[in-house]
Amino acid sequence: GITDMAIPMAYKAEHTASVAPQYDQWNNWLRTHLYNRAGLMGQGAQNNAIEGTLRQTRRTLASGTNLSGIIFYSMATSNIAVTNNPFAVPSPVTTPARPFSELASGLTTGRSVNGLTLYEPAGLTPIFAAPAQVPVFQWKVAPTLGHIRGFARRADNSVLDTAAVTIKNLDTNSVRTGATDGGGFYGGVDLAPGRYLVKAVLRSDVVYSCVANVAAGLVTSADLDPETAAPVTTALASPAAPDGANGWYITNPTLDLSASDSCSGVAQTEYSLDNGATWQPYSGTINITQEGTTTVLFRSVDRAGNVERAGSQTFMVDTSDPTVQITANPSTIWPPNGRMIPITIGGNGADAISGVSQVSYVVTDEYGGTFSIPTRSLTGSSANWTDTLLIEARRNGDDLDGRRYHIVATITDVAGRTSTASTDVVVLHDRRGN
Repeated sequence: GITDMAIPMAYKAEHTASVAPQYDQWNNWLRTHLYNRAGLMGQGAQNNAIEGTLRQTRRTLASGTNLSGIIFYSMATSNIAVTNNPFAVPSPVTTPARPFSELASGLTTGRSVNGLTLYEPAGLTPIFAAPAQVPVFQWKVAPTLGHIRGFARRADNSVLDTAAVTIKNLDTNSVRTGATDGGGFYGGVDLAPGRYLVKAVLRSDVVYSCVANVAAGLVTSADLDPETAAPVTTALASPAAPDGANGWYITNPTLDLSASDSCSGVAQTEYSLDNGATWQPYSGTINITQEGTTTVLFRSVDRAGNVERAGSQTFMVDTSDPTVQITANPSTIWPPNGRMIPITIGGNGADAISGVSQVSYVVTDEYGGTFSIPTRSLTGSSANWTDTLLIEARRNGDDLDGRRYHIVATITDVAGRTSTASTDVVVLHDRRGN
């Protein structure tokens, strides 16, 4: 397929019985060895009388349409004298060598220039009664396939002689095989347009092309060299930054990976959730659903086998609210003597993921008084504590259900998640029911 047109020199004497079949052998062989290109039979006019040339020409042009035509060698010696020429018309006779004009006349009219001598039996349409059509080669005028070529070299620029070559279509995974020549050259013809990667192997030497685009009707150059650069993987977390406090995520984050390689291209991206003990192929967004600390390792491998040094991204995830409980002691006050009474607020809270951070209070008094408890810092996965609240032991006489103090405790974990608990302290109206 590298040669557009093949013209074998089938210079065989038609009038010699032992030689004439060799012309037909070449005629048949050429038709089965075109490799989607063109073939012309090279007829040896200088070995034949005009009558023999016309016979061979007819067989070539009549035996199929896949040849592009016939060519004659030569105009300088267009025919020879043949003793007792078996193809002379009407009967064998010795024919002399004749001028080229006689061969041309025989091809176009079937007879001599003066029209008196037949070079073929009467009644045959002349071979070239009309001008021959110039062949149209579709692979040139309307190409659908492309080609690739290049040289395979080591790092020191020496060539790989007779290396095994693999030409892979990255879009279809189809493979073409071959070898380099003594100069390190390789080629692949009639390839479907698309992306290709070429690999050459010679013992311990392995070289690659970069990804090459083959286009219809064009020859793409893609040299092969050692490739040692690994791909680069980029990680993109969402949310882009922790949406909680102190570096914690309070919603389940996701991680998307993308990789690039400057030459042979990325073969695979993979990730590990167990510190590299096992690796999983990356096929889409990684969802981090495990609470606590999760480290994602990631890396890519290119088509030349270069493995990237693993990158990592660590996620601290706490999607659970902390727990909290509070009590007030005493929870009822009597008598309403107007004194400031200390109330002991007991609390306990827990957060198994990020740990507890603080507890704060809001105290509301239905009479509009202002009372408060300072914020308390907490540590660890659980904590118990007590605080003191001073409240006024007074109630209005017409307040039949007593004066109510409502205490709300809000616990916050290290990630910033919160939970609340509440309790009431009542200054009684009277002692009934107690």
